[in-house]
Amino acid sequence: MATLTPNEAAKVAHVSRGTIMKAIKDDKIKAKRTNISWQIERDSLDIWIAGRVGVSVLSGAMARDDSTLSELTGIRTENAVLIERLASKDDLISRLESEVEYLRQPFWKRFLK
Repeated sequence: MATLTPNEAAKVAHVSRGTIMKAIKDDKIKAKRTNISWQIERDSLDIWIAGRVGVSVLSGAMARDDSTLSELTGIRTENAVLIERLASKDDLISRLESEVEYLRQPFWKRFLK
């Protein structure tokens, strides 16, 4: 499991070290105290960051507004459409491969089925 120091976590989350320490204190981020410093679980930090979407941070680095959320929704919708189109292309490729295999048979074998 990957761990980060509070300074590294602050850089990843685009917040101050104090914000990370407060989140640790409030048990919002899982961390363990070693002899020298804190070790923060990367998975816990990622979950905490994801939970902050929609929260405006004073630094502005993590600020999310309606237009950003709308853009994310649009991207997700576009992604779903592209996945569907890709699936239909895969189906077409599969049918064409079957047809090529059929056409590679000798002419007389095609009528024996």
